[in-house]
Amino acid sequence: MGTILFFVGIITIIAGVVGGFIAGTAGGVVLGLVTGIVASLIYFALAKILENQDAILYELRNTRQQNNIQKTKKTCEKCGKEHDVDVKSCPHCGYRP
Repeated sequence: MGTILFFVGIITIIAGVVGGFIAGTAGGVVLGLVTGIVASLIYFALAKILENQDAILYELRNTRQQNNIQKTKKTCEKCGKEHDVDVKSCPHCGYRP
């Protein structure tokens, strides 16, 4: 989606310039160019926001997965080795808490 917004921004600049030339005056060209640039900046900003949002969501998913992995393991009080939370006794030394 961000890539699409980026290209729409570029097309908006081009459309502004073309519209300005069609107007046939120097003021029309300047107005078309300024309008195209301002509109395209909005599209570029939205593309950047979506890119940042995707990066944040990716990090959140990784953090949640790491937290889930950590919750499924516990450390034995006797031998110090990790094992699943569901196991009632340590598979390494047999200790039962």
